[in-house]
Amino acid sequence: MRNLKIYLLMILAFLLQSCISRYISIAGCTPNFLLPFVVCLSVYNGMSLSGFVAVSVGGLLNDIASGLPWGVSVLAFLAFCLVFALAGGKFYRAKLPLAMLFAILLTFVMEGIGYVMMVRSVGYVPFTEAFVEIVLPVCIYQTLLCVPWYFIIRWLIEQPVTTTEEPMET
Repeated sequence: MRNLKIYLLMILAFLLQSCISRYISIAGCTPNFLLPFVVCLSVYNGMSLSGFVAVSVGGLLNDIASGLPWGVSVLAFLAFCLVFALAGGKFYRAKLPLAMLFAILLTFVMEGIGYVMMVRSVGYVPFTEAFVEIVLPVCIYQTLLCVPWYFIIRWLIEQPVTTTEEPMET
């Protein structure tokens, strides 16, 4: 049941990213709702098969929503989220700052991939201009989006499992 809630939340993040994010752009940058969600999920959930499947699905949804070639986000998310999950298991108390730091790192990688694709298709684009006008605002966006996603995921994962069965009498 918990995994179903996480997947429904991921679909909500996908819908927010694909339908609403273009209307809430700041300085021309739109938020990516799936990236902080996947980072917070991997940092908080740790090394589990269901977590890696969720990261893969999140990567595919990110590719669909952002128009990247299929598999780019999946590979980037899985590679980084493996490291995030390993590091997240070591820090028991400071998981939110760790998720925010990892969101910045993954944002740099994803925006770097976008920059390379833009240079290959359009031609030369000044790196410093792209960094100041695109990458820094997007990093701020992703870092701020980590806070609500982290608390929602923590609430879903730590929610006790309730059963309707009566306890057996001995």
